[in-house]
Amino acid sequence: MFKILALVLLVSAARAAPPAYHQAYEESGPAQYEFAYAIADPHTGDYHSQQEHRDGKSVVGQYSLHEADGTVRIVKYSDDGHGFNAVVERQGNPSEASAGYKNVAVPQYRY
Repeated sequence: MFKILALVLLVSAARAAPPAYHQAYEESGPAQYEFAYAIADPHTGDYHSQQEHRDGKSVVGQYSLHEADGTVRIVKYSDDGHGFNAVVERQGNPSEASAGYKNVAVPQYRY
């Protein structure tokens, strides 16, 4: 009978301890960061960028990319902890063949 009682006490004590990762998260606080990058590859015509700033639950950012029709799509987004909001903007006039995009040779493989 004593052995069963000791086992119940050990299981109860193990359940009472909070997980270690939970304690580490509380100590570090809410997320805060800022980043930005840009890609400009004239060989393939790949042009895009992104920037973002986060402070706790609030995030604000935008990204842009050059579309195949010659226009630039810019997406400005934000989330203040109550829902995601995005505004899409298009700059330029579409054209049939954009000078920014080139035909890139694709390697031929034989099987």
